[in-house]
Amino acid sequence: MVLLTAGSIIWGTYVRSRDTILINSEELILQAARESQERVLAYLEPAARTVRQLNRLHVQSSVDLDDFAAAEGILFALQHAQPEISMLGYGAEDGRFLMVERTTEGALWTKEVSPGTGAIWRLRAPSGGLADVTAIEPDPTDAYDPRIRPWYQGARAAEGLIWTDVYVFWSRKEPGITVAVPVDDGVVSADVRLRELSGFLESLDLSDHSVAFIMDYRGRLIATSEGEALLTDRALIAAAASVTPSIAALAAAPSVQAFVSGSDAPSQTVRFSVDDAPHIGGLIPLSIGSEREWLVGVTAPESDFLGALHDANRRNAIIGAILMLAALILSRILARWIAGTLQVLVIESARVRALQLDRGDRAGARFREVADVIDAFEDMKTGLRAFQRYLPIKLVRVLLEEQIEPRLGGVERQISLYFSDVGGFTTISERLGPLRMAERLGDYLGMLSTTIQESDGTVVQFVGDEVMAMWGAPLPVPDHADRVCEAALTVQERIPDLWEVDESHPLMHTRIGLHTATVVVGHFGARDRMYYGAIGDGVNLASRLESANKQYGTKILVSDATRALVTPDAFVFRLIDRIIAKGKREPTTIYELIGRHGQISSTDRAKIERYEAAFADYQARRFTDAAAQLAEHPDDPPAVMLRKRCQHYSEHPPDEEWDGVYVMVTK
Repeated sequence: MVLLTAGSIIWGTYVRSRDTILINSEELILQAARESQERVLAYLEPAARTVRQLNRLHVQSSVDLDDFAAAEGILFALQHAQPEISMLGYGAEDGRFLMVERTTEGALWTKEVSPGTGAIWRLRAPSGGLADVTAIEPDPTDAYDPRIRPWYQGARAAEGLIWTDVYVFWSRKEPGITVAVPVDDGVVSADVRLRELSGFLESLDLSDHSVAFIMDYRGRLIATSEGEALLTDRALIAAAASVTPSIAALAAAPSVQAFVSGSDAPSQTVRFSVDDAPHIGGLIPLSIGSEREWLVGVTAPESDFLGALHDANRRNAIIGAILMLAALILSRILARWIAGTLQVLVIESARVRALQLDRGDRAGARFREVADVIDAFEDMKTGLRAFQRYLPIKLVRVLLEEQIEPRLGGVERQISLYFSDVGGFTTISERLGPLRMAERLGDYLGMLSTTIQESDGTVVQFVGDEVMAMWGAPLPVPDHADRVCEAALTVQERIPDLWEVDESHPLMHTRIGLHTATVVVGHFGARDRMYYGAIGDGVNLASRLESANKQYGTKILVSDATRALVTPDAFVFRLIDRIIAKGKREPTTIYELIGRHGQISSTDRAKIERYEAAFADYQARRFTDAAAQLAEHPDDPPAVMLRKRCQHYSEHPPDEEWDGVYVMVTK
């Protein structure tokens, strides 16, 4: 029975290991295909970016592409900067054509075609500049008309950027594709050779006998890691006719044939055989905007991944049998000893689960092994006591009380968010040095953490001097908007009392951003290393508000969403601006949190009213009136900032569509 048990376990282990290795192998193969996909997209992107850039330059009147004398310099400069592009050209509505082509030797030649007069070539030596023309060769027989070319007609019909199908360039006799975009009455195009794609695939280091390839939707071979010829009689060969057996076999698979017939090809793995040898294939679709997707394929024999397992299994069979027999004997001996002390372990486990981390009683440990387990519990308690300083203890208690196992994901919940950092932190750090800075930062962050917890907030993370906290998760906080405002004011009040300010104890000017939003709160990160926090657009906006303090010279900026939820007459706010934060599309009205209601002087209230009146004039395009009112407050940073903006708009009025919203260009 022991041998049967050991054999079953060893065989089961082998089968599970084999399946696990094959599953991991499939993922490795798909990862290799994804890597190829990313490299191809990165290789093609410069061409698309370049034609878009030419389009913008023409639209902005920075260059007139119809003026070939000027356009040649722009095409030459862009072609010189992008070695991936083999030809960059412009076809005009009247049939004229201008292109800069890269020769196989690296020279940039120019061809200019005019209907009825033929073409003129301007030849240059490799690495020659625009003016370094070595020869001018007219060709009156050249009747090239860009208007009948597929790239020209496709771009005009699509009214936007298009990629052509793969075809063989006639002059260079090698496969490539063309990207084109309409420009007023013409079209800008760029040719890209596909020869480098095979080089990308050759660099993949998956296994000893792995093979990678790319095919188009017609089933034609575009690139391979084996360096085989792709053309026959100026035509691309079919992947199913490849001289590489594994490529031909995978290309003949039903899923690939369905792709060629017009079906979609989702990311997948395929099992197939080559000369009776099992193989694994991975397929990843690759979309570049052509008529149909391409397909990236990677194959490898199963033996590349299972060879080491077979050797290890033979060794494990012997070792496993011995260990299983010994374990069976020892388990019977130790069973009676362990039974008497199991209750001690159960009690200690329950104490740890309840986060009762004081030292337990070792009296019930009757032999050394169990005593070691008890000691391990004590070590674990020590670690948990330490981790209490790193993790939100409220979250841990909720998970334990409700018997919830942390899992990746979260739920939507409305919360109030707090972001803060120290102004001039880098300068302070350089002046104090790392040890003294660590001491000061510990005092500062300790005060922030205590203040936030006193108002039922949860500190999510510290990143250097930056702090993120939230109210409303993991436990609900009904008045979270009030509490986050109260915490922000308390932090600013307690900072001067941390220590007597001098050269060794600098005042840490703190900028705070507050925002209330419905975000996803929960566990994020990796499966083996999670953190509790919040994600969503609202989190980003709260962070942007914290950064915006630097631009406005304020200490606490609050979004309109938070201000709307605050108890009326609890706090005093000053309207600062209407902005679109960096990376956002919708405007946000932002306010400065001045203080608690009843603690603001009449002088400060009058200053708030004058600023908001000036802001109303600013919104109504009365820039001169607004600037005059703001000039009365030269010591108020927001007033100084807004006055400069009013003076600028007085001299350079905004367009008619201006709605008073300031678009921030920095985070």
